[in-house]
Amino acid sequence: MLYSTLCNQGDWAFRWRSIAPAVLMIPAVIVALIDVQYFLDSHTYDQWWDLFAISFVVAGLGIRVWTTGHTPRRTSGRNTKSQVADSLNTRGIYSIVRNPLYLGNFVGGLGVILLLHSLWLTLYYVLAFALYFERVILAEERFLLRKFGDSYRQ
Repeated sequence: MLYSTLCNQGDWAFRWRSIAPAVLMIPAVIVALIDVQYFLDSHTYDQWWDLFAISFVVAGLGIRVWTTGHTPRRTSGRNTKSQVADSLNTRGIYSIVRNPLYLGNFVGGLGVILLLHSLWLTLYYVLAFALYFERVILAEERFLLRKFGDSYRQ
């Protein structure tokens, strides 16, 4: 019953996965921007911190480029009305990570959040991302299991 509820929520979240996470973050980012300070009150540390954070943004973009550059058509798309998969993605980054686009989004988004120097915002981002995309991933897995069965399980 819980699995079914989470998957049904995931179907809704799947449809809005491009917009809803940003909308959930806007109020928190505005609040965090009110009190931005140098990291550890040091301009030098702040510059190093910003480079650290930007490396997450670049890594997230790299993961997304790697994924989209090697993904067959009609899989892992921008479809929002319903899920589409003509075949299973099992090569390239999909042989290492089950959901590389979401990983890229998470890593890149984390870099942006780290630029704001807010521990509570970082924790909020991690928790909100995990709860939101947990449901999307469950719904996607249910779809793939129904469509591909044992091939997907392997």
